[in-house]
Amino acid sequence: AKWPSLFYAHLGDMQLRQTMHHRQEERRQAMQNRDTSDKQVRAFEELVTAGLSYQGWRADVTEAERLYTFDPSLFDDFLRRVKLTPTQAALNRNCQRMMVCIVLSHRLRCVAARRTSGGAAGQPEPRLKMMV
Repeated sequence: AKWPSLFYAHLGDMQLRQTMHHRQEERRQAMQNRDTSDKQVRAFEELVTAGLSYQGWRADVTEAERLYTFDPSLFDDFLRRVKLTPTQAALNRNCQRMMVCIVLSHRLRCVAARRTSGGAAGQPEPRLKMMV
C-alpha cells in the first residue's frame, strides 16, 4: 500500500516539473520575441526602447530577461530598480556638486574673514563641520 502512494507522489512531482519547464520555455520565447501581449514584456520593451545609458545597463537587461523567465515574481521590482538607476546616478552627481559648492563657499568665507580681520597667513583655517 505504501509503494503506490510514493509512485503517484513522484509522478506528480515529475508532472509539476514538466509544467514548470513548459511555462519557463513559453516565457523565454515571449521575451525573445518581445511579445507585447504580456504586460511585463511590454513594460520591459518600453524601458529598453526609451534608452538605457548608465554603466552596467546591459547586465541589467540580461538579468531582467532571466528573472522574467525563471522568477517572474521578482521581475516587476527589478524593473522598478532599473528605472530608478539613471535618476539615482543623477542625484548622486548633484549631491557631489553640492558638496563641492559647500566646501568652496566655506573656504571663500575663511579667506574673506582673514582679509577683514588681518589674520596671519600661517593660521590654520577653521574646520568645516559636516552635518549629516
